[in-house]
Amino acid sequence: MDRAEFKVIVDFPMLCRLSGRERPSAVCKWLQQQGIAYMLNADGKPVTTERALNEALLRGRKTEPNWPASPRHYRSPGHAPGFFLAVLIMLSRFRGTTAA
Repeated sequence: MDRAEFKVIVDFPMLCRLSGRERPSAVCKWLQQQGIAYMLNADGKPVTTERALNEALLRGRKTEPNWPASPRHYRSPGHAPGFFLAVLIMLSRFRGTTAA
């Protein structure tokens, strides 16, 4: 992963959309359950980086996933089925492309 991924901050509103939760404490709990590193901003709301999200997606994998393939191939036990699809959509928006 390159250094640019450290610079892309995923803010609280985006984390709310990804997690389906609205309260900062609920979003923090979801991040912890997913194993995603985060910190609290000055308002006490969680923020993270694109890299932290990528690391959670790729945990235990030796290669990058085949992004054009169906998201169902990237589900793992313990993760909500919609989690990976939500992250794929979020990443495609950051990069200005559309998710498959």
